[in-house]
Amino acid sequence: MVEPMAFKTNLLSGSVAVAGKIDDYNTYRNKIAAFAKDLFENAPEPTPVIDTLVKLVEDKNPKFSHPVGKGASVFLAIQHFAYKTFENSIIKSINKAKK
Repeated sequence: MVEPMAFKTNLLSGSVAVAGKIDDYNTYRNKIAAFAKDLFENAPEPTPVIDTLVKLVEDKNPKFSHPVGKGASVFLAIQHFAYKTFENSIIKSINKAKK
């Protein structure tokens, strides 16, 4: 399993939003959209992910988990062992995003 962090992709432009939106969530939805836009616009090119995939295809006995990107291993460890800290970090980043 390749577990990439944020890389410059067309993920946002290729995504589909639900038609029936609940107005009560508009403020938070806009914050998340701004956070995601900023994240992907400032992310590095996906070359490390491609390199990892090529190595995996060539490996006769690959490991299961392959975190890729800046801070990926730490990010996954915090997510697993300190979920509340992980969750608060994400919420803090979303709330900082410019609308």
